Parts: sequence; C-alpha cells; structure tokens
Amino acid sequence: MVFQGRLPELPLDNGTQENSASKNITVKEKPLYTGKECKSKWSCCGQKCYYISDELKNFEESKKRCKEMDSTLLKIEDKEELNFIQSRLSYFYWIGLSRKGTRNQWTWEDKSLPFLKL
Repeated sequence: MVFQGRLPELPLDNGTQENSASKNITVKEKPLYTGKECKSKWSCCGQKCYYISDELKNFEESKKRCKEMDSTLLKIEDKEELNFIQSRLSYFYWIGLSRKGTRNQWTWEDKSLPFLKL
C-alpha cells in the first residue's frame, strides 16, 4: 500500500486482475505529519505524504486495509506525482484507479477521470 496525506498548510493497465495479490498504494487526506515532516516510514512529495506497503492483498482487501488506516488508495493528481510514485516502485501496486471490463473507461475510486489518457 502507499498512503498519501497532506503536510501542514504553509503560507506558501498492467492488466492485473482485481483478485490477484499485489502490494498497494493508499492515500490519506488527513495530516500525517509531525511538525513539517511526514511520519516515519512515509515519503514526502510536495504537500503530501506517501506510505508504500509490502503487504500482498487483492484490490478489495487493499481498499479495506486503507480504510482501516483512515485512508484510500492513491489517486494520482498530476505528472509530478506520477513521476514521484514511479521513481519509488519496482513491483505491481494497487492504486485507486480501475475499470469494469476492457471496454469501459478508467476511473478513480471517487469516480473522477484520470488526468492522462490511459
């Protein structure tokens, strides 16, 4: 899992099947910081903190685990965030992007569409 949270406000298809086991990346909207830094074992990019899990779970189990940690699967917002995540991964990971069948459109868990054409 990769969890994502926000730092304090400052003035300034790999084709993986839903039931297969993968690590996952999750997002946390509430602050996950101590002072101005992310908590231990979390990585920072911009105003967000990320946690990359080594737990192997299917898509639904990954979503459940994120919820247990008051988080959701990762939603990539822009190219900078995509590059940050790609630079840290060397395995298949679940994120909050899926589609129902090969003819359907990709959507994030919040039902929004990806910023890049997939």
